[in-house]
Amino acid sequence: MTTYITFENWIKVKIVKEKGLVKQESNQLSVIVACYNVAEYLRDCLDSLLAQTFKNFEVIMIDDHSDDDTSTIIDEYAQQYDNFKAVHNEQNFGPSASRNLGIELANGDWLAFVDGDDILPKRAYELMIGSLVKSGSQVVTGFVRRFDSGRDKPSYLHSKAIVDDYRHVTLADHSELLYDTTSWNKIYSLSLLRHNDIKFPIGQIYEDVSFTLDAFLHSTGIDILTDVVYNWRWRESSGKASFTQVKNELPKYLDRITSLNQIRSLLQDNNLWDGKVKRQVEYKLLDMDIPLFMDDIADADESFVYQFQEETVKFFRDWHLLDTPIIRTLSVKKQYQYYALLNGDFELLKRISANAFSGRVAKLEQKSLNLPEFHAPKMLKSRISKVRCLDGVILFNGSLRVGSTAPRHFPYNPEVVSVYLENIITGKCISLSTFSRQFTVFNLHLRRMIIPSSKFSLALNVEDVIRELGEGTYKVRIDYRENKTAKLLTTYLGQPMKGAGKITPFEVHDNKLSVVYGYNTNWEMTIKVQPTAELAAGSESDPTVLTTVRLDRSSVLVIGGTTPESDLSLSINNATISQSKTSDGLFEFRVKAEFLERFLNHSIKLTFVNSESEPV
Repeated sequence: MTTYITFENWIKVKIVKEKGLVKQESNQLSVIVACYNVAEYLRDCLDSLLAQTFKNFEVIMIDDHSDDDTSTIIDEYAQQYDNFKAVHNEQNFGPSASRNLGIELANGDWLAFVDGDDILPKRAYELMIGSLVKSGSQVVTGFVRRFDSGRDKPSYLHSKAIVDDYRHVTLADHSELLYDTTSWNKIYSLSLLRHNDIKFPIGQIYEDVSFTLDAFLHSTGIDILTDVVYNWRWRESSGKASFTQVKNELPKYLDRITSLNQIRSLLQDNNLWDGKVKRQVEYKLLDMDIPLFMDDIADADESFVYQFQEETVKFFRDWHLLDTPIIRTLSVKKQYQYYALLNGDFELLKRISANAFSGRVAKLEQKSLNLPEFHAPKMLKSRISKVRCLDGVILFNGSLRVGSTAPRHFPYNPEVVSVYLENIITGKCISLSTFSRQFTVFNLHLRRMIIPSSKFSLALNVEDVIRELGEGTYKVRIDYRENKTAKLLTTYLGQPMKGAGKITPFEVHDNKLSVVYGYNTNWEMTIKVQPTAELAAGSESDPTVLTTVRLDRSSVLVIGGTTPESDLSLSINNATISQSKTSDGLFEFRVKAEFLERFLNHSIKLTFVNSESEPV
């Protein structure tokens, strides 16, 4: 049995003569908690920081002149915990000023932000710091979930930005990061922020947008993690919605426009206002930023709707978007919203914004109101109905079709399908010839059954593809045309049906490489091929975690933590020195000073070994 170790990614132990025997080398994290009237949620937030498996951090809590018990709570935590510090603003300066103050006060190598009403998963900082140390990047960002008392679901915003895991990339190569506009699901190099004078703009509601983009643009490398590192709260209490949850007020919309103009200026200054980056910005603002406010128009007063239309037309004219073809790539509802908005039909805009405006109801309204007919873009959809692995070959069965339309294969099959296996880390790609369709004369099927003509099968010989693609993350891309002259549609294989099956990780190439089957945040299938040694350094969901490295009064080195293993041995620089029986998932090793003296002024490597396994 292998025991999975996470701490090696972020901690080194160094034997030094000056200060006793041991210290943790650098990688201190400063966490800035900006607080304003969040007493109802603040303890949950701060307790989630105390529960972090990564312990080398300070917390700077900044109360922005709250009129509830926020101030009292941060004082309480500052008195109880040495690494928690309370700061009180003399007046309400806003979140930007509080965060900028935190950047000035921070003492760490890395910096993170937390809003006082949100919470963090226990391993959030361990995973992020581990990634940064391993990759050498200056910024890491991770996935986010939204929650309240009755809901817990993936953040729609972040599902657009964070789909797969990447290390040491740039915004120019990953324009999807333009959707990742929140500051608190990240860790930044403090020197990066200070050296480039990256600060939050004062007096803005959407202050995160330009700050985050500025950090991305100046960073020499960005890590993207699909692990959930932040839980973002929906405010439920009456009258206590956060600034960004209330949208039908004109100043908030104008603030959003300001943030979009800041994005354009930053990209222009960095010579990125062209190509796919520019298209991504334009698509995002039309698909998300402006509809964020249009959907609330049904409840807005007439003066807001009129001013909203006036400001939007002015903005579109400045950005040359009045006749953009991008609008035709949006949902039918959004196409009608923009049609009503740009033509000044406010009653129609309110009517459309009040409901989903799709399906048969939308068609009836379109005809009764004599509106132009808009169509949603065709989407290629794949589903995996079964997956299994036999003798190193991964076998897929599934369905593939355009929207709800079933393909027809009789009397002949006009479709053109090309299937590729991509290594998204290296950019390598190979064609797959093992994709096959099921020929059918009739499409007879029961309701909820897979339409016969949409079925497919696919086989992947893992060792063969590794020889061509090497280590990395593989995804199956499907290019599809309904006939030779039809528009090209593309999708990635994924969306498993309930009961489709699972594939447990397995090893190839004399156990040197591990193959891990899974799905990304968009439920697209991924196959990760990585050195087995890396998998044993913390990729499992139930790892061994180091939480304590300290000297006791008799100069004995105490090493402790948590583990799922029943027996654990410790070796230092490959010399096994101790074995420990764990109790309730906790372990502790004690290493005498005489043994450590041989390592004075040298780094040492700690390795944990399960008694039934080889060293990891």
